[in-house]
Amino acid sequence: MFSIVIRFKDKNWIDLDGVPDTILIEALNIWSSAKEESIKINGMTFDVAQIRDIVISK
Repeated sequence: MFSIVIRFKDKNWIDLDGVPDTILIEALNIWSSAKEESIKINGMTFDVAQIRDIVISK
């Protein structure tokens, strides 16, 4: 399980704890390739185009 911070282009951010590695890997793949318009992490949906970066910690 990982803790992540998603920072958005509008300077807002959200901190998520307990993100499973499989969900994190899938979200990073979608975000980095822009294959889809949104990613879902721990039941929350985020617009890929609005994400500036994702910071990962254990």
